[in-house]
Amino acid sequence: MSKEPTDEQKKEFWEGCGLEYRKTEIEVGGHGGEEPAYYLGWFAPDGKFLSFRSVLILDLNNLSRYALTRLRNPFITMHLREDGTCIVNVYHAKEEGKPYSIGTGEATKLEDALFWAIREVIHKEEKDGS
Repeated sequence: MSKEPTDEQKKEFWEGCGLEYRKTEIEVGGHGGEEPAYYLGWFAPDGKFLSFRSVLILDLNNLSRYALTRLRNPFITMHLREDGTCIVNVYHAKEEGKPYSIGTGEATKLEDALFWAIREVIHKEEKDGS
């Protein structure tokens, strides 16, 4: 796949990685009797606030911290073609001693290629019932 992921694909991906987009109450000024204020944002599985954006940024930091950690013993290879296309393969061993699942991503931006490769591995694992 050489296209950029859509916002909906990114949202589904991050939610599949355990992140949550939710409304949270915040304290406003500490004056009694005020209506509570709320904001929407992304939160990590440990409850840490990540971003106010409606779609969490797809970058190498977020991918390595929240997506690759879902995989057991991930191994990644990358290749850059002369035309600037990045090809990324992500290998994932579901169990010790078992064959690796492989996901391949192709895009002009490295983070998009890595997204597609991780997404493919996760979808294969879900399909296989793990």
